[in-house]
Amino acid sequence: MFRVNKVLAGMGLLSVGLTSCVDHVAGDEPAVAGMELDEAEQGLANGTLVSNRWAGGIVDIGFWDGSQWVMSGCSGQVVSRDAIVLAAHCVRRWLTPDTANPPNVNYNPPDTGTTWFAAYRMNEDGTWTCITDPAGGCQLQASWAVPSTYLGVYHTATQAWTGDNADRDVATLNFGTNFANVVQKDAAYLNSGGDSTIGTAYGYADSPASDGRLRGGNFSGIALSGGAYTKTVPQADPHLCAGDSGGPLRFLTSAATTPESTVRSGVLLGVNSKGGCSGANVGNIWAPINSNRTFIENNIGRACATVVQNGWSTRDCW
Repeated sequence: MFRVNKVLAGMGLLSVGLTSCVDHVAGDEPAVAGMELDEAEQGLANGTLVSNRWAGGIVDIGFWDGSQWVMSGCSGQVVSRDAIVLAAHCVRRWLTPDTANPPNVNYNPPDTGTTWFAAYRMNEDGTWTCITDPAGGCQLQASWAVPSTYLGVYHTATQAWTGDNADRDVATLNFGTNFANVVQKDAAYLNSGGDSTIGTAYGYADSPASDGRLRGGNFSGIALSGGAYTKTVPQADPHLCAGDSGGPLRFLTSAATTPESTVRSGVLLGVNSKGGCSGANVGNIWAPINSNRTFIENNIGRACATVVQNGWSTRDCW
């Protein structure tokens, strides 16, 4: 079990950046050498624990911020044999923070860069498996990119963001080296055929009941507002919360009877961007993949092919 000292973010962006102390025992997520684990995650509050084949390509991500390893409190989705899609604000928080005090409102961070990452997937039995060079200590360098039109800037002085536009809250990690412990069926297709009003969101949890396991929640009546997907739900329903940032909103395309060896993780519709962990009604916001697909394909370093899945026009980037 994790032993974590944590404070959960209450409202707003879904990543968390609070220092935690974690003890690892057999079966827990392996620690990268020197990594300071940030596990203050609540993950899809009121969602359902995921312990099936759909969990394969959804990962928990750690960053090297230039001085230390931190587990970001962010999730991600494998989209090819060497690339992950996640939220831009996760990258901004750890790799391009504005450290001015008071915050520099004119801060213009870079849109691309290269650094070291660690990514883990949750197994059905609750154990963790590294996908980023496990033989090398689960540390693998990747090129990251955020859209030039994404305006979100995290200010460490006030623990706040300014100018965030959730419709562009998408980022890519291009490792250029094939993942370990990942096969083609784990990678989600990219949506390229319009918008959806239904989907299932996923994110990693860290509560006594779930022990860091992946949670999922179904959403219907999703609307497109301001270029982003939105859905407000009662507090008792599944909703996005701390730790879910960067996780996928997906449409599952394969029936339960499909053989395990041929199942794909579905169509990636959106990226978890914002949510709330308090109040009677919780607003959930996702960055759509359809309107960010060109950016993704241009930055994962791989040619993608058009594939129709259950009537959906998608892009297969494996």
